Amino acid sequence: MHNPHLHIIAFDCPSPPDYGGVIDVYYKLKSLAQAGLKITLHYFEYNDRKIDELLQDICYKIYAYPRRTGLKGLDPQLPYIISSRQSKTLYTRLKEDKSPILMEGVHSTFILQYPELAQRKLLLRTHNIETEYYQSLASKETSILKRIYLYLEASRLARYEPTGLQAVHHFLHISEKEKSYFSSFYPKAGHTIAKSFIRSTSVECKSGMGDYALFHGNLSISENREVVYYLLQQVFNKINYPLIISGKNPPHSLSQHLPPHVQLIANPDDETMHSLISNAHIHVLPSFQGTGTKLKLMHALFEGRHIIANTIACDDESLHPLIHIENSPDTMISEISRLKEIPFTHEDIEKRKKHLSSYYNDYNASLITQLL
Repeated sequence: MHNPHLHIIAFDCPSPPDYGGVIDVYYKLKSLAQAGLKITLHYFEYNDRKIDELLQDICYKIYAYPRRTGLKGLDPQLPYIISSRQSKTLYTRLKEDKSPILMEGVHSTFILQYPELAQRKLLLRTHNIETEYYQSLASKETSILKRIYLYLEASRLARYEPTGLQAVHHFLHISEKEKSYFSSFYPKAGHTIAKSFIRSTSVECKSGMGDYALFHGNLSISENREVVYYLLQQVFNKINYPLIISGKNPPHSLSQHLPPHVQLIANPDDETMHSLISNAHIHVLPSFQGTGTKLKLMHALFEGRHIIANTIACDDESLHPLIHIENSPDTMISEISRLKEIPFTHEDIEKRKKHLSSYYNDYNASLITQLL
């Protein structure tokens, strides 16, 4: 029997897996290939990211398409994140067979403009409620021009998300929030929750004690910088416990104003990041943008010790028994002071293994393969 074939359309080059959305795509590709699927990967390129050897080995075919950035990508009827990701060559290649198509994110749904593809089994991975995401970005943007663009994009997405996805056969949601949102507009489609795919394939936490707290994330993103300044100004300026801040492309100004007990590690490689996560004693991972459970939180759950987060950072209540939920600086300070003296035990690890069984990559890959 031949392995079933699946087209996957990605909004960006999935490697390296170094930020939220592409982490899910990268490890989903790996897991689906291990589950026996023959995958043709299509992705849009607009930067210097390159496919690595792993994806070259596990994918049947790989095609890259230039993203239409700037004025070339504008369409008054569609959100820019969609209109800038269109390709007639992609459409021609998809027509060569009748295999199912998995679109990664609303970004990758321009092919729904072609009625000829409506008869195919079309699956959509909803990485976010993009309308809310762009509204949140706009509310925090300091540049007037960027803020105008973000609000316009949010407005276009608010029109598109409830109406432009009628041809989707099945939605794959990361959380109940996305499922509730999209199923209200598309009740006749299938809706399945398939949790985020991450690097870890099992719970690999260390027991015992660490000697620092850790925040990690892409520091070029305003949301993560807001969290860093919150931690520095309202939490760790009042407690003398070591904090490591680690992530991509931190602003130069950040390193100039750190107290002695705070260290910045910029652009760590995968090995360094894994070591930082597994050896930290406390992960401090609040968020101020309600866009679902953060992947950095999932990495900490699978690889780290104690975790402190706020409610916004984790909208999945099934994970709350594994996390210390603190929503104010004072309670976060008190919890850090308490947890820094408490070892992470084998019982804590077993509790995570039990609670996280539905988050394993192979489990969620099986959900997708069953739909095919």
